[in-house]
Amino acid sequence: MQDDEDYRNYDHELAKCKIETVAACHAFEGNHRFKRPYVYGLMSALQLLGIELPIFESAVLQSFSKDKHQVVVPTLDQRLGRSTKRGGEIRSFAWNLPLDTVEVSEGITCTSPVCTWTMLAQWLSFEELVLLGYAIRRRKPLHPPVEREDFEDYMDRVAAACQAQGRRLPKGMRSCRLALPLIHGGTDSRQEARLILALLCHGLPLPARNATMQAWDGSVFSLDAAYPEARLAVEYDGKFHREQWQEDSDRRALIEETGWIYVQVTEALFAAEGRQAMLVERLAALLAERTGIQYDTTSVLSLEELAKACRRRDIALGRRKIPHSGPPTPAPEGVVKPYRPSPGEITVSDEWIDVA
Repeated sequence: MQDDEDYRNYDHELAKCKIETVAACHAFEGNHRFKRPYVYGLMSALQLLGIELPIFESAVLQSFSKDKHQVVVPTLDQRLGRSTKRGGEIRSFAWNLPLDTVEVSEGITCTSPVCTWTMLAQWLSFEELVLLGYAIRRRKPLHPPVEREDFEDYMDRVAAACQAQGRRLPKGMRSCRLALPLIHGGTDSRQEARLILALLCHGLPLPARNATMQAWDGSVFSLDAAYPEARLAVEYDGKFHREQWQEDSDRRALIEETGWIYVQVTEALFAAEGRQAMLVERLAALLAERTGIQYDTTSVLSLEELAKACRRRDIALGRRKIPHSGPPTPAPEGVVKPYRPSPGEITVSDEWIDVA
């Protein structure tokens, strides 16, 4: 569970970083005047947009020092800050393909979230590329909301530009195309995104992200991941303070008293594959019990395999049911029938991972 205080703290840190970076860019531009306008990119752009930074390998991280302003130029021979004095504060990166920009403050322009994501792809692992996509599509972003169509439109324009120039796609572009079907909006944190991806890789359907449910007493709660048709809530256990224990306990009690099953996940889930398998087996059993639908969780896919399967249309992701012949097997006596929420009781998205 990403409790309200944790979310506010997390959101506050990103907002604080954004404000500090904007101020630093204003100060830098006030001290240095170049002939060409600045367009901040890469890590600088993420900070200006208030987007959570990805994790790089240590060797790569040295090239993306937070102490240097990263700017985008058409070609390296047009790079800014070539002198030793100025070059110590700035790092130029060449990008002569479509450049989408956002003005985050008066006179401060950076690459758009999708443009930044595409540029960074060549330095990111596939998992980090997917997680950065989730960070861009947070439920409450500090930048204008980004939809899947925005990713597709930008990549199409980059591909068209490459074709017109008779050149290859930029490094990492194929990974971007592959990653896109796995990226969904509505999460609040990196760990929530990792939880959802773990469920998908183990064969479970895509849960609703931060769906709201109404408890019997009228209280409304936002759930990290939920299967509304089964009244099943899966929540990531964030940082809790001792004084909040009673409030958290009461919240869970209300959810369970309303007829939902509450499954709490901790950081230990990501420490060992065995823990993930145990969680998925439990969730699959609960889904089968409450909906009568069984999911094949015996084969675990890597993120790359999951994405490739999605693109090949070999697997309708989220519907990997165990195949069987003959008529459907009747649900055992006592099994809860599939739940159909009454109007206004729950707000969810019917979105499933689509097959690209």
